[in-house]
Amino acid sequence: MSSQHSLERLFREASQLQRSNRIEAAISAYARLLKQDPRHIRALNRLGNCLMAVSKVPEAAMLFRQAVTVRPDSAVSQFNLGKALYALEQYGEAETALRQAVLNDAGLAMGWLHLGRVLEARSKTETALACYQAAFDASEELETIPHRPGAPQELAEIIRQARRSLREKYMALHEEEMEKLQAASPGQDLTRVRKCLAIQHGREKPEFEHELHRPESIYVPGLSPQPWFERDQFSWIADFERNWESIRDEFLALEQPGVEFDPYVAAGPRVPEAMQNLAGSHSWDAFHLFVGGEEKTDNAEKVPRTIAMLRKLPLAELAGVAPEAFFSILRPGAHIRPHHGISNAKVAVHLPLIVAPQCAIRVGNETREWTAGQCLIFDDSFEHEAWNRGDSVRVVLIFEVWHPDLTESEARALTALSACIDRWTAKSRHELPTAAT
Repeated sequence: MSSQHSLERLFREASQLQRSNRIEAAISAYARLLKQDPRHIRALNRLGNCLMAVSKVPEAAMLFRQAVTVRPDSAVSQFNLGKALYALEQYGEAETALRQAVLNDAGLAMGWLHLGRVLEARSKTETALACYQAAFDASEELETIPHRPGAPQELAEIIRQARRSLREKYMALHEEEMEKLQAASPGQDLTRVRKCLAIQHGREKPEFEHELHRPESIYVPGLSPQPWFERDQFSWIADFERNWESIRDEFLALEQPGVEFDPYVAAGPRVPEAMQNLAGSHSWDAFHLFVGGEEKTDNAEKVPRTIAMLRKLPLAELAGVAPEAFFSILRPGAHIRPHHGISNAKVAVHLPLIVAPQCAIRVGNETREWTAGQCLIFDDSFEHEAWNRGDSVRVVLIFEVWHPDLTESEARALTALSACIDRWTAKSRHELPTAAT
């Protein structure tokens, strides 16, 4: 057997022992491997982790230093070294190692998380919060770890503490913004917005009047809890509908070489369970005009009349979320499974452009079909689903406006409150480690 095969066999044996929680035996196996190849980086890291598990932290740190020497660009080695140095209360060196880890791999969520913990220990609170934000941005699954059976207790508590710290920051930002809003306009009644914040920050529990009403994130109490709205509830809708054919024609002009429609649900690890059947699929395509609160300029320029008409409307504005507007193309056989929108503060508007038989949408307990040129308006924080069981495509223009019960001052307040978090998040990115820090 060649030397390389022998090393791989030893590594597999040691790894199996480690997975079986036979730590002492794994330590011996990794040690035998490293006698033959002292620069085997995976064995150096694995043996270091085994030694950490039996509280031999100084010895583990020595191995991680050796791994870093072998591969300075290894984010994993730098991360492991940083964890060991933190355990040894060598916070300055731990910070250096963890900074290097996230510089080597900006997507290393655990690196950002542990760097935040080190920075908190060093009283660098704002930078610590920025790192926690980067950790949760890098991995949506991070928050699920504390709820998993058998999750390491220490790691679960680090994650919970990071989330608590961020929530406290968000709450402080919101309270500061509310004081500014109230001071600027002392006469405005923002009681419902204050209750919305209390619910959002866990100080109060929401009370829903309908079993299918469950906003995912932002709930403003006191707004009419109705799944469907009628067109005459909106003063702007008649003028808008009169232009539906012009909007349809701009959409039809998009169907040419070089213009691409994207799957509304992009493939990737963060797809909600309800949307898994559509991930990466052209069964539900979109041509975005506004997305995540920002205009998609290249697309918008292709449909100038549509954009001009949308800009006249009371579009909902929530930083990072709304406005959102897009042409929605639902192809034969597509099914958008039941799900909820993020907030009852805004309502969805569908302007049907191309309708087809056997296509419908259910919101709450009521199902409706699309009629060309006639808007459907509904609160998408109610459970809703849509389908195309026919043999031709259905196209609607989808956008969001404020809930009709919301006052202008409440809408402005919600926009400002979402923007203050967004501003802090953007500013926090400047606190993140760079090669110069």
